[in-house]
Amino acid sequence: MINENEKAKPVSTVRMVSKLGLKCVVVSVIAVLLLIPTCSVQSLIKEREATANEVTREVSEQWSGELTVIAPCLSVVKSFTIGDDDVEQPADDIVVDPADDEKKCKKTSVVKKMNVLPHALSISGDVKTSLLKRSIYQVVTFNAPLTITGDFKLNEEEVNSLKYFEGGVADIDFAVSNLKGIVDEVVLQFGSQRLVLTPNGLGLDDNCKKMSAKVDISELLLGNTVPFSMTITLKGSKSLNFIPVAQNTSVNLKSDWHSPSFNGSFLPDNREVGKDGFSSSWKVSYLNRSYPQLFIPTKKIQCEVANSAFGVDFILPVQHYQQCMRTAKYAFLFIFLTFAIFFFIEVLNKKSIHPIQYLFVGLALCVFYCLLISFSEHIGFIKAYAVSTLMTIVMITLYSIGILKMKKTSCYIGAALSALYVYIFVLIQMETYALLAGSLGLFAILGLMMYFSQRINWNNAD
Repeated sequence: MINENEKAKPVSTVRMVSKLGLKCVVVSVIAVLLLIPTCSVQSLIKEREATANEVTREVSEQWSGELTVIAPCLSVVKSFTIGDDDVEQPADDIVVDPADDEKKCKKTSVVKKMNVLPHALSISGDVKTSLLKRSIYQVVTFNAPLTITGDFKLNEEEVNSLKYFEGGVADIDFAVSNLKGIVDEVVLQFGSQRLVLTPNGLGLDDNCKKMSAKVDISELLLGNTVPFSMTITLKGSKSLNFIPVAQNTSVNLKSDWHSPSFNGSFLPDNREVGKDGFSSSWKVSYLNRSYPQLFIPTKKIQCEVANSAFGVDFILPVQHYQQCMRTAKYAFLFIFLTFAIFFFIEVLNKKSIHPIQYLFVGLALCVFYCLLISFSEHIGFIKAYAVSTLMTIVMITLYSIGILKMKKTSCYIGAALSALYVYIFVLIQMETYALLAGSLGLFAILGLMMYFSQRINWNNAD
């Protein structure tokens, strides 16, 4: 016969195992449900970042915005008439402009344009930056006095290609992406001619706004070199870019901004970046780009001109919204590991922690991200992370003392959370080795959990 005590033991064991399994399921469900507020926090971060970007865009547009500069180029124009007897019809790059009452006539007036780019170009400037503030948001603005020098020079083949335009009208064009960026009157010295430039349509890239003046190019058509020079002060925000329009383009910039980001089709040949600012220089040959020195403007060439831009972004050194978002992506890891710590302490020390108490701990971890984003907008990410971490760890540690009645164990919980927050902070600061460090960290955490799980007799209540 089976003893009653022998019957009762398996029943007790089953009940304890079932209770332990049920507790695991309940805690896991709570952890999953806490992903809902963490997703809301990520949405909040995106919303705040979108608001910051919108404010930045508005302030930038009101000030001037990002600037692209196209140095002086020549635009040679010829008007002529095509009749019935003309064998060659107008090409796609010829703009036909008939009057309404001449549509039925046999002759059509057309205009043809040829762009002539400089032979040599040198641009130098000392860019001074400042911060404009609106509420809690900041925008980097700059004033850039630029000295632009160079010359036009045509070889025999280029002179012959322009003979068709001899006797036509020539303009000299200088273009910037936003005319708000021009501070003073724009004066250009072309050979012996002093020219005042006025707004006149779009530039080479069909986007920048050009300023033009009529110019005599007779010396150029004779094969002579004609120098030009101008000094202009531009104001803008966030970035300053240039188009390499010359056969040999040289740009030298220095600035007091300490965190530049060089961009575009060409990086600087030389650069020096320090806490007091930066200096950089570019040298670009016409061999490095995809459009010639003389061309009839088409959409394809205009796109190639626009795509050849290069320059520098004046970025703020701390992108706290991106760092907050990267931190929020580790929310589930925070919740899961914290719950695992409490679960192991509960089982190994034969304490009882109610699911509601797990929920309160999880909510405290979620509030951490709200603290982080709100503090970071005022004091920066690093200080905000430190303050939010300290507040969260103190709250959870004190709560642990209250529910566990074990001060030493609760301090161990606070120390474990501190190590976890430090690990995540180091991880989000890394770029090249972030994946490697994250993988090794997860491997170590899994090893610790496997070690402590061995101390639990999952199949026996005793």
